[in-house]
Amino acid sequence: MVKDPHLVKHLAHFGIKVADMEKTDKSMAELEIDLNQNMEFSAITEAGSKLEPAYGRGLTGMENLGNTCYMNSIMQVRKCYNLACSFFLKVLQFSLQISFYLVACKVFPFEGTLFNI
Repeated sequence: MVKDPHLVKHLAHFGIKVADMEKTDKSMAELEIDLNQNMEFSAITEAGSKLEPAYGRGLTGMENLGNTCYMNSIMQVRKCYNLACSFFLKVLQFSLQISFYLVACKVFPFEGTLFNI
């Protein structure tokens, strides 16, 4: 953050008189405090409903033993890695096919077909 020791003088050059100013708008901190004070938290939770615990294989992660959360996150990413790779490879393969068709249509134009560009 840059601090200007002559801010009042510089603003006065542009016709802004700091001494005559009065606050009209709320700051972001004040807006957040007002929002949090008026928040009805029961509207965003399951107030009054009976929740079924979701435990078991494939539903929850590994148990955290203090500082093992980093290892747990790496293990969970590793478990999903193959699925994510296959998804992005399919997307890449599809975009390469589209690119090939577009290039082929420019090089070898097919008259009267959908591939004219």
